[in-house]
Amino acid sequence: QAINVGLTATYWNIGKRINQEILNSKRAGYGKQIIPVLSKQLTEEFGKGFSDKNLRHMMKLNEVFPEIQIVSSLIRKLSWTHFTIIIYLKTELERGFYEEMCRVEEWSVRVLCRNLKVGL
Repeated sequence: QAINVGLTATYWNIGKRINQEILNSKRAGYGKQIIPVLSKQLTEEFGKGFSDKNLRHMMKLNEVFPEIQIVSSLIRKLSWTHFTIIIYLKTELERGFYEEMCRVEEWSVRVLCRNLKVGL
């Protein structure tokens, strides 16, 4: 659990830095070009975990939860994989419902996916 807490908090911070410092809160074509390059550099320096897809999850996590306090209140009960599913739900109400179900009912990722009718 401690590893998951540290990992998710680190990923949120990486997403924040990419969004604010590298992309300057802009997306467009620049983001499409820079993410693969950044992914390659981070993977060479730090190893796996920095694929294009995972970097985009990190960025999305920071966009959906712009305050670390929100993430901090959830990371003791939700894994990184929970977050990679919940951040793509369309509304804040929907995200809040499934966050709460995972937290209170201790839903596994498998149960979350089954309830959302999505595959892993």
